[in-house]
Amino acid sequence: MSNNQVKSGRQAKKAGKFSQLSKQFKIIMVIGILAIAGVCSIVGYLIYQNISTQAQGPSTQSYSYVILTDHTSLEILDKLCKVSILGNKEPLDADEIYNENFYESVVTEKYPEDIKNLDLSEYDQIIVRVNPNEATDGFYTLADHCFQINGFNQNFNLYAYHESTDIYGNILDRTSGTAWDGATSGNYSTTLFFPFDTATERHWEENGDWEYNAAWADLSSTTQDYIDNERYWRSQPTIFSLADDQADHTRIGDYVDITECSTVKYLFNATIGTSTSTTAVNITFDSAIDYQVEILDDILYMNFLENWDCFSTGTFNFNSKVSLGAYITCNVYIGRTLIPGRFFNEVAPTFTSLQTLV
Repeated sequence: MSNNQVKSGRQAKKAGKFSQLSKQFKIIMVIGILAIAGVCSIVGYLIYQNISTQAQGPSTQSYSYVILTDHTSLEILDKLCKVSILGNKEPLDADEIYNENFYESVVTEKYPEDIKNLDLSEYDQIIVRVNPNEATDGFYTLADHCFQINGFNQNFNLYAYHESTDIYGNILDRTSGTAWDGATSGNYSTTLFFPFDTATERHWEENGDWEYNAAWADLSSTTQDYIDNERYWRSQPTIFSLADDQADHTRIGDYVDITECSTVKYLFNATIGTSTSTTAVNITFDSAIDYQVEILDDILYMNFLENWDCFSTGTFNFNSKVSLGAYITCNVYIGRTLIPGRFFNEVAPTFTSLQTLV
């Protein structure tokens, strides 16, 4: 395995709500020596995978239904979030499944409750697009879900996500609690959390269909604080969008399923060297959810391949053991990485920094 291609195993997925962590997902990466050992286990997070190309059914249903749920609050979004549905116009080859040009419109921007008598039996592949007009409707994140149904009607149980407006965090020594200065080796714990006092896109609408719909002034201060705390309504989803890179979706790695994901970016002052050099970088990550590490010269990306939120504990943590060569230092950032549909090293990613951690 080359120095530019260090990646984790893929853990199992299920549809559902985040539960509390019950086990650990551990990948050991010794970067510089280029040795990788991994032990992975299914964790307590229950994740909905955005892309599902596995055949569905068979089913004896006469019609198909979309059941859309808010991922964090678990509200049913029959009247709150629109979807569009596309079906393949002709039999598709493997490299055509993700190309929207081979699909026709079946449903255009309708609430799930308004989709009646939907017969998809003439299609082998469909795309369900959540919140297709995100730029105007806001709140929920645009996301594509691709299914191979082989002509069988069924229920599509989907989750709608809305990203946090920001991500904050710390990298602290696990023994002393002091902040990592980016230069010394040691054992560290990274804590990430969302804004806890914000009025941006409140999960509230007077006389609407939200959980809280009274006039704002009639809500208790406790309820107002709850609504303004993004940990209760926000998440960091992995997102797949057909708008990015429709031409080439050859499956080389996990990134065929991911367009955008949350990322911790480690930027070093020099290109990462071999294990015995003065620019050596050896890092062991211990994360509770699946991730993939990529190295590009002087940058290390830790990309989260799954959705995560702060609903249960208010924070998301992962541990690391860091050993740096004598002449290498590091700055760390948390943000979002746009990967246009393909394996990381084939397409240059675009990283948008939200906060500086070190």
